[in-house]
Amino acid sequence: MRDFNACFEICLNQKNTGKHIFFDNQGNILLDAETNSFISSDMTIKNDAYKVYESKTSAIFISQQNEIKSNFICLKQREILRYLRDEYDLMIYSRAAQLFSWVKSYNYCSTDGTRLSSINEDLSKSCSSCQKSIFPKISPCILVAVLSDEKILLAKHLNTPFFTVLAGFVEYGETLEECVVREVYEEVGIKVHDLKYHGSQTWPFPNQLMVGFIAKAYDTEIMPDHSEIESAEWFDKSNLPTIPPRLSLSRSLIEKALNFLP
Repeated sequence: MRDFNACFEICLNQKNTGKHIFFDNQGNILLDAETNSFISSDMTIKNDAYKVYESKTSAIFISQQNEIKSNFICLKQREILRYLRDEYDLMIYSRAAQLFSWVKSYNYCSTDGTRLSSINEDLSKSCSSCQKSIFPKISPCILVAVLSDEKILLAKHLNTPFFTVLAGFVEYGETLEECVVREVYEEVGIKVHDLKYHGSQTWPFPNQLMVGFIAKAYDTEIMPDHSEIESAEWFDKSNLPTIPPRLSLSRSLIEKALNFLP
């Protein structure tokens, strides 16, 4: 899948040749139980579809499957995670799922309730009444691994089985760096400095863009906000708790941050 490039092309009522990703009418993705893959092999299907990736030799289409074959299993969003083999599967699934949701689920103008147009080539939908063009929503969210001396700060959020880095959504008028400083202080009462960018990741649950940082703490006294966090503790390399699963940016952020500890 590494050779595929993102694109968007509306392909209605025509023969579409390439790999296909199918969804049911509830937005659940269809997994082929025989291959354990959500991406089909190359095939030609006459249907209403949208091309979301292309390469020199093939393409990837998304479409709704009304008649579900017996070898397909319907999976809700987070159920697909265990079937994703690597970050490229995650990237393809993320784009496919978010675009399908945008195409099928967002149909009315939030200003006056007029039914929106079908999706346009630039991903927008148009309102014929107020003349607004509406685009898909992406929610930027920061992740931050906080370090102090020989330890890393990890938190257990409510209703999660593992400890992870701190996280929060970027607010209006706020930079990513300002969001890091604010979220850490709000969640654990610690001020941080010396921020280093780690990386970013699309995360389709439902539409986040995760941006990871590593920061140093000015002090080590933890005052957790129990409305969001069950507990927060300092850990050293030899005493790590259960951390997030593979493929997540939070996992790679923790692993990278540990390299800065002695």
